[in-house]
Order: sequence, then structure tokens, then C-alpha cells
Amino acid sequence: MYQQKYPDDIIGFYLGAISLAYIDSTGALGLAKPDYEKVILLAQASADTVKSKPQLITAYNYMIAYYYKKNDYATALSYNEKILALDPTNAQAIENQKALIPNKMKVKDNKQKIKTDTTKEKLTPAKTKVKGK
Repeated sequence: MYQQKYPDDIIGFYLGAISLAYIDSTGALGLAKPDYEKVILLAQASADTVKSKPQLITAYNYMIAYYYKKNDYATALSYNEKILALDPTNAQAIENQKALIPNKMKVKDNKQKIKTDTTKEKLTPAKTKVKGK
């Protein structure tokens, strides 16, 4: 109700996102994602970015976890870089960076392997002789 009455107030969406994140504690359903996306939009549009910084960092952290679970390491890394732009000393973001970069590289390498494997000639199975015939 609060969100409907005050659609431009970040606090309503922030509290809604936190509630949904607790309901979906593993993040498997991504229930909090729409509310955290709205928090991000409102925080970025806010004239007072210092006031909305804690909510924005929390929203970015949720998005990192969401995309990490979806194996979308590039998107997770982009949200982590946004945290580091806001707070270069954020310990969690620094640790996230160390974990995300190698995973992003693994995915990139796997995509290149798949691409090169599809260009190889297809081999037809050889006919085999059955004993006794």
C-alpha cells in the first residue's frame, strides 16, 4: 500500500524488497528483484545520492547474488563495479571482485570452446562387424 501511495519514495520499495528477500531466503525465485530494481532507479534519480547510498548498495548486493546464482557472472560483476564506484573500500565488493572475475573468464572460455567445437567436421560412426556373422 505504501508503494502505491508513494510511488517515488525509495523507502517503501526498499522495505518491500527486504521483506521479499526474507520470504525467498535462497533467492531462487528472485521475488525481491523487481523491488530492488525500483530502489536502484529511484536512488539513481535522487538528488540526494548520499542519503540513498546504503539502499543502493544493498540493492546492488542483491542483484550480484541474483545474477551469480543464474551463472550470469558478467552482469553480477557489473553490479559489483557499481558498488566499488560508490565505495572503493567496500570490503564485500572487493572480495566479490576476486570471486567474480575468474568465473566470468571461465564462462568466456567455455563459450569460445563451444564456438570452435561447432566448426569442426562431423564424424560419422564407422560400421562395426558383429562376431559370428
